[in-house]
Amino acid sequence: MSTMAGYVSMLKSKPVLIGVAALLLALNLFRQGVAYYHAGMEEVAADQAQLEQYRLASRDSQALEKRLDQLRKQEQLLEELFFTGESSEQIASTMQIGLQELIQTTGLALESLRPSVGSDKGAGFGEISLDMRLSGTINQFIDFSAGLYKMSRFYKIESFTLKPLREEQMQIFLELKGYYKIKSPAPPEEEPRPEEEA
Repeated sequence: MSTMAGYVSMLKSKPVLIGVAALLLALNLFRQGVAYYHAGMEEVAADQAQLEQYRLASRDSQALEKRLDQLRKQEQLLEELFFTGESSEQIASTMQIGLQELIQTTGLALESLRPSVGSDKGAGFGEISLDMRLSGTINQFIDFSAGLYKMSRFYKIESFTLKPLREEQMQIFLELKGYYKIKSPAPPEEEPRPEEEA
């Protein structure tokens, strides 16, 4: 017990009390410094995670931009294969004229040609079916098929039937489809306003 009384009497002296207070103050400052350090490290980790998300997003953004450019080029190439015009009737007429020129060039005889406008596929896209009856030789039909392939516009052969007619002649039943895009009407031009006199 005497040692305990010695400690208590030592604590009553001023320099020891100041030393203990300074030690407690130093320990408290150290604890706050450690807490501040940990908070700063958590903030740095959060900023790094956010920066990584931005990097991933920008990388994805660049990949998406490249893909979008590829899709735009494909769309442009596809639209070059489509027939274009202001109405489906005008496009059907253009298709008929092109086919009649090809038929005449290959030497086939056109017996009938009936267009039928299909339903609009949305956004101005649609298809036109053409039922044809031709007569000629197999070589003329081959030349006609090759001419269809070489055209700058896309025709899809849905079906065809070849029936012998006489000697080398045959009758050809052919169903084609052509695809079109209606041109958007140009915006009306504004008439210039006359200047008002002062």
